[in-house]
Amino acid sequence: MQSSEAANDTQGIAAARKAPHDQFDLRVAFAAERRLLPALLLIGLVAAFASMRAGASVLAFAWLTLYGVNAAIRFLIATEYAASRGPVLAETRGGTIYMASAAADVTLWALMFALVPDAPAFLAGPGAYAAAGAVLLAALSYGGWPRIWTVYVLAWVGIFAIGALRAQGDMPAFVIGFPLWLLAAWWIGRQQPMARHAERGAQHTMASNLTRFGWQAAIHAIPTPVIVVRNDRVVEINRSACEFLGRGEHAIVGNLVVECLIADPPDALDPVKHPSKSSVAVEMRPVGRTFDGVLWNGRVRFMEPGRESSVIVIALTKAAHEPFGPTRLLEDARRFAEWMGGMQGLPWYRDERGQLVLPREFPPPADRLLTSDPTGFPLGYLLTESERARINGVYKEFLRAGAVFDERMTLRDVGGVARHVRV
Repeated sequence: MQSSEAANDTQGIAAARKAPHDQFDLRVAFAAERRLLPALLLIGLVAAFASMRAGASVLAFAWLTLYGVNAAIRFLIATEYAASRGPVLAETRGGTIYMASAAADVTLWALMFALVPDAPAFLAGPGAYAAAGAVLLAALSYGGWPRIWTVYVLAWVGIFAIGALRAQGDMPAFVIGFPLWLLAAWWIGRQQPMARHAERGAQHTMASNLTRFGWQAAIHAIPTPVIVVRNDRVVEINRSACEFLGRGEHAIVGNLVVECLIADPPDALDPVKHPSKSSVAVEMRPVGRTFDGVLWNGRVRFMEPGRESSVIVIALTKAAHEPFGPTRLLEDARRFAEWMGGMQGLPWYRDERGQLVLPREFPPPADRLLTSDPTGFPLGYLLTESERARINGVYKEFLRAGAVFDERMTLRDVGGVARHVRV
């Protein structure tokens, strides 16, 4: 078995060494293309407007239609492959379509320079600016693909030659400035982040492993709970978070995050809902331990805000409330009352000893009132005489049948003022 694995490893290394030097991952270019569509369409409109001023009425509309379709194809293919987990190479369907769109782009510009009726007028105004903008935007996308970028710039040298010949010496600014602009754009494109070469794959895999090892070591060294989530599933968790959730690491990793944690607000774990925020505050409670579990404060950090596949790091800092007890019970009652009735909610409850706990707005009952009718409405002493009998009857029926108690009544507060409330 060991010799077979060694042979496979040797074959894999040999295959990597034989990989051609132009195998670049196109996801870098696609990431740029997804953001360039509005600018590309604006450049197309400017070029079409300039050609109409130069006498190309029908040509302008046809050219703009083809240019817009080509830009839309680039956007759609970039969107389709943007979330690809593996590399997108030239031999793939996406790479082939992308190369074809680059060829179509320079062909359309060559046709515009060759067929516009009044070439000097076109190149003297917005047409030259539109062409310069098209080359610059191409540097941000095609520039990450060196083989295509070099051919693309050379094609624009040819387009410049067409424009210079048709200008017939009337455009000194275009003739002098555009070659320099092409050189500057070529240099900008060369500086764009490029996908990694195939023969460096082993080296980058090792670097990635080292980075992952350091990431894991840092997470497990933090004394407070830390949970890492990607694609809605837990991918990493430290010991403190395991204690917080009440389960072991193997029982947590791989599960959906909603099966492990209850977040407040609920959309705190959705990176798509926070396209402009790198982190948000959150309160967390473990699923399955809502009664005795601790509520913790913390922050959720999005590594790529707005992207559904973003890595999410949940770091909990301190307990927001103690586990179940009198203080926690009062806080839960207050939160529930506020949820039911807004800021006007006033919580009251009986504790484990049967003691009636009231908000400060209402006076406590006398002992004789508490013992006079154990099954009566607990706040009956605050009711008017005419209303007390009716509410007591409704409350006893509620106790007998287990129905929902939801009544409107008038209670006297500490100042003797009648308050119209819903209990």
